[in-house]
Amino acid sequence: MTDETSEDFAQAVAQAEIARHTLARTEDYLRRGRRYHALSDEQLTGLWVSVIRIWAKAFHLRPTEVADAEAEFSLRGVVPSGALVKAELDQICAAAANMIERLPEEAKDRLNNEIEAAYLEDLQWKN
Repeated sequence: MTDETSEDFAQAVAQAEIARHTLARTEDYLRRGRRYHALSDEQLTGLWVSVIRIWAKAFHLRPTEVADAEAEFSLRGVVPSGALVKAELDQICAAAANMIERLPEEAKDRLNNEIEAAYLEDLQWKN
């Protein structure tokens, strides 16, 4: 594989993994009753900004409120402005990168292999 095709493959795998997680979170949100359905876009944005800011202060796994707000945005076809929480998102990304960097190489390899296998399985399912 050339560097370009390797990068294209990595990009496709990353996009597929994001899509898979987005779909799973949206399905979970719908199963639990779509609790943010009645909020206006402005109220939903305010909630999303608040929970992102809280998450950035105490980085851990993504809070359910963030996933639920993003699922509701997705169902509405709305994309919240990352500019509203750019500093916080940068903090969260840095903390996640640090966490991944500290993983043993075997764990990184296992995660990469699992993600790649899921992507290749999805490709077979499509065809």
